[in-house]
Amino acid sequence: MELFEKYADLALLAHFLRNPSGQFYVKELARKLGLSQSSVSVASRKFERDGILHGEKKGLAKFYRLNNEAPLSRAFKVLYTVARLHDAGLVKRFLEADGSIISIVLYGSHASGTHYERSDLNLLVLSQREKEVFTKPLGELEGKLGLRIRLEVLKLGRWKELAKADDSLYREASANHVLLFGSSLV
Repeated sequence: MELFEKYADLALLAHFLRNPSGQFYVKELARKLGLSQSSVSVASRKFERDGILHGEKKGLAKFYRLNNEAPLSRAFKVLYTVARLHDAGLVKRFLEADGSIISIVLYGSHASGTHYERSDLNLLVLSQREKEVFTKPLGELEGKLGLRIRLEVLKLGRWKELAKADDSLYREASANHVLLFGSSLV
């Protein structure tokens, strides 16, 4: 996450990725991010030109918000989520709890970049162990990330049964996911 904090443009982008439904004006962004109004203004206009931000004049102030419909914005949101999971040590923590994990997968709105501030983060773990093994690392991750995490832990045989039955969890996770560790789902 250091990358997102080191450069003004990326710090600004990270702010919008953390607050995908927020609307902010330049002076407010500069104050919150500890940057000059000039650098925030230049970066905001550049992101607006690229379609990542929407700008709207209200009186003398120009307000910006993330363009959540833009493919590039959605891709940045996924990248930012994966970077946060990496920095939080998700894979390491889960492997410490269960060294025999087959796969760890991010799926749902965080995998498609369609999430908002209050969206749950959905994880699927294929393992021969039970879900309770992950209680401690899951709680630590929720605290560190400030997100509610919905965790599905399935044995490989059960995953194959869901595939055969064309179950909604199987369809959702296999159609749209980010592999964080291990073997492919399909």
